Amino acid sequence: DQRCPSAPACSAACPSPPWAPWPSQAREMRAGVDGTTHPCDDPPVASATPRDLVDAYGARYSAGDADGVADLCAVPFVAVRNGDVVQLADRPAIVAHFRSLIDGYRSSGAASFGLGSFHVQPLGERSCVATATWHALGTDRQLVRERVTTYHLVAGVAGWRILSYTNHDA
Repeated sequence: DQRCPSAPACSAACPSPPWAPWPSQAREMRAGVDGTTHPCDDPPVASATPRDLVDAYGARYSAGDADGVADLCAVPFVAVRNGDVVQLADRPAIVAHFRSLIDGYRSSGAASFGLGSFHVQPLGERSCVATATWHALGTDRQLVRERVTTYHLVAGVAGWRILSYTNHDA
């Protein structure tokens, strides 16, 4: 049971160690006026289940919110696209990655993204892989593109986070 040493007002135990991938992101994003942060200072994410996380991801992607998508990801982050491994070392790189992808989909006519199918394979109690079939839809709600992606997810104090994704090559 670890108490937050840098946040005396925090009475909650911090079961997640400060070296977990998402608290470092929170510290980076929330270092405030006095520069102090603590391990349980995560941004709020409504991700009680892997499905909640993937739904939030889809909603933020549809809204063109690259910052919001990055909030759902661990830092560092790994993306596998067309067999190429893309290592994203920090939050700005993750935001730029998703901004580029969202812009690419928008330029190809996609206006929103819908979840077609979703399957979770547990990897112990706090980790899983989740495979989603995404439908990129045009303004007329017609299918622009279908993409199957597998996400490696892990649960922590702030809920589920995406460690990496792999696009299934089409």
